[in-house]
Amino acid sequence: MLFDLNKIETGEEKTSVLVEKDEYKTRIIELSQGESIPDCKMNMHVLFIVLKGEVVISLDGVEHKVSQGQALITENTTVNMKTDQGVKILGIQIQN
Repeated sequence: MLFDLNKIETGEEKTSVLVEKDEYKTRIIELSQGESIPDCKMNMHVLFIVLKGEVVISLDGVEHKVSQGQALITENTTVNMKTDQGVKILGIQIQN
């Protein structure tokens, strides 16, 4: 499978699942300026790669500022995120 990550749009949903298998799920997450995602309990590892913009990702209350070209890997944790300028993220959830 080949995806052009620059051309994938999420629309009103804010996320677009690219691939979903038993072992992993890959999605694009897009937030506009000032938007956020509330607490979400993740029972798996997640790799967040910022494709465009900047986001603050909170893992169990500890904030991490992640910018374009950077990645953040989580373990089982509670995640939330917010952006001041807007962001496009590739998220890969990996089953433990």
